[in-house]
Amino acid sequence: MKQLTIAVGVLIITQAYFMIPANTPDWLDWILFVVLLVFGAYTIYDAMQSRG
Repeated sequence: MKQLTIAVGVLIITQAYFMIPANTPDWLDWILFVVLLVFGAYTIYDAMQSRG
């Protein structure tokens, strides 16, 4: 279960990275990127803290 949660967190961060367009993103793209990045990082951190 712990590995699955970490994998989901990595997937969220990867999705956030590839969601950025190649051209300069506007502020909405950056907000979405930061939100997904923080959510993915929190998911991984939460999985690391659990003893599951």
